Amino acid sequence: MTTAVLTYYSGFGLGTLLLPTLSIFLPLEWAITGTAIVHLINNLIKLTLNYQNTHWKIALTFITTAMPSAFIGSQLFSWLLIAPQTIDFSLVGCTFHTLPYKIFIGLLMILFAIAEWFPENKKPTFTSKWLLIGGALSGFFGGLSGHQGALRSAFFIRTTMNKKQIIATGIIVACCIDVTRLLIYTIDWHTMIEGPYTTWLWMAMGGAALGTIAGQFFIEKITIQSLKHIIAISLLIMGCAMILGKV
Repeated sequence: MTTAVLTYYSGFGLGTLLLPTLSIFLPLEWAITGTAIVHLINNLIKLTLNYQNTHWKIALTFITTAMPSAFIGSQLFSWLLIAPQTIDFSLVGCTFHTLPYKIFIGLLMILFAIAEWFPENKKPTFTSKWLLIGGALSGFFGGLSGHQGALRSAFFIRTTMNKKQIIATGIIVACCIDVTRLLIYTIDWHTMIEGPYTTWLWMAMGGAALGTIAGQFFIEKITIQSLKHIIAISLLIMGCAMILGKV
């Protein structure tokens, strides 16, 4: 529930934190699929509350590359369904295990976070060309592992959208990516709904829904500057955690 409140404003975090939690109790392929289902249901709830604020031009531009890339990433996940080769390294006496794509995403997040603290007149404003690139990155990694929101938010925060438009437009894009990857994932729906994993799925959906509803009450109190700081700090923390293999 707490994660859902925070992800309401940052645009990411629910899937990233829910996946390792479900992985403790479920097989990896079920954990990833369950996370995608919870993510979609939660976004549909947010969509009913915020769809009127969507910036459709930016949403459609982003979706143009996000959905095809999500298809490719989802296909890659379906072909693999095994643990990829990890990268092991030591830092200040501690050993860390991570994946190559997590290092790449983590570095991107850190760069975007640092850029957010540049003086206002030095910050870039992303045009349609950059949104197409952002859509491709967000869609691909969203399909592959569910890590879509952080990259999407990093691009959206550098547009001319206001806070409500950033939130609503991000929800639309997230729903499209979630639907795309669920159409590709091989899912035994009977087992998912009535099998041994049902309780975990319903608990996750219930907590996420409550967090979303709670987050809606505070949306008026969040300023665009506060939203930018929330996203930048979240990007920095999440980027470091991904490089170290902690998420």
